[in-house]
Amino acid sequence: MGEEEMGTEQLLAELHALRRQLQTLQAEPSPTAAILEHLGDGVFAVDSSWRLVYLNRRLEQMLGCKRADLLGRQLHEACPWLLEGAFAEPIRTALAGQTPVHCEGFYAQAGTWVQAHAYPHRGGLVVQLQDVSARRESEKLLGDQMKELERLNHLKDDFLSTVSHELRTPMANMIMAIQLLKSAPENKRAAYLGILERECQRETNLINDLLDLQELTVKPRRRLSEVIHLGAWLSMLLEPFRSRADQFQQSMSLQVHPDTPRIIADARSLERVASELINNACKYTPAGGAIVVRAEPSEEDDERAWVSLSVCNTGEIPLHEQERIFDKFYRIPKTDSWAQGGTGLGLALVRRVVIENLGGEITVVSANGLVTFAVRLPVDGYSTQHRSDKEPLL
Repeated sequence: MGEEEMGTEQLLAELHALRRQLQTLQAEPSPTAAILEHLGDGVFAVDSSWRLVYLNRRLEQMLGCKRADLLGRQLHEACPWLLEGAFAEPIRTALAGQTPVHCEGFYAQAGTWVQAHAYPHRGGLVVQLQDVSARRESEKLLGDQMKELERLNHLKDDFLSTVSHELRTPMANMIMAIQLLKSAPENKRAAYLGILERECQRETNLINDLLDLQELTVKPRRRLSEVIHLGAWLSMLLEPFRSRADQFQQSMSLQVHPDTPRIIADARSLERVASELINNACKYTPAGGAIVVRAEPSEEDDERAWVSLSVCNTGEIPLHEQERIFDKFYRIPKTDSWAQGGTGLGLALVRRVVIENLGGEITVVSANGLVTFAVRLPVDGYSTQHRSDKEPLL
């Protein structure tokens, strides 16, 4: 064999070896391709004509399609949602201007929020898609918590401001009355003593209501349940209010349905609730108006029997005021026609007692010139499953 033939064979052998090396290199993905294939985010690439030239395994899962069915197709055919809504303008701008772009939008098909990062590459784009639903949920939760903290902070500020005012005003009036008493003639002393007595009672009521609210919030009182026949019990409770109603030219009546069952309840708590609601009705019912106290069976649920105790009076509470009627210190402006005043804690205290001590519910309805406060109570007494710990004192 001549030298020329040997040289040709050696060259062919080297060419075959080089070919095998190239085939090996093509069969083994580059480190970058391996990383992209196992990345937790979806990644795809398009050329300058919007044709898909690459997509990784994660994007296959996100789209629910095989890679072979998507490669070579136009992006608007394979992923139409990427060229719509929040993604449309940024993605088009990135390809046209060959500038990096970052945007975020909702992928309705998967029900997830997606953040897209588009980077120019060889006249086309490489786009990374991150599922940011968990982050957005965390941000929403944090935002809700911040709003709740702000609400509680405002409640605390309002509480402290109102308490300061309510405590200071009676004290100022008492000090004034005492100073005037020192130099007042005999015929004026009775009037100043009346001011002193009223303001002292006002201060006492406020302190007692605050202490009762605090007790209910941090250390609910032990309840002593007993069997109560609402008809006879309400008849006795109403007696002290009847003379007051006559004085204000109001009519007062009691209506007890014959099927109203006896209930097991804490009598002290029930008396506090009923007395406050009746007192409230007397305070806001105009002359010639009517006050009706009712007791009747209520609809059963959860296999428990319930009874309804309601106080209805002539009057009106605007709809926007009804939302705040149980707020602490809130009093509806210009409705106390008898100028009897109050701390604004009565209805807030009633709601807490109904929920915490009686395991019931309370609602208010104002329509057709009537205001009705309705208390729904379990016949068989308080149950811990009805207790609500959601409302703070402040």
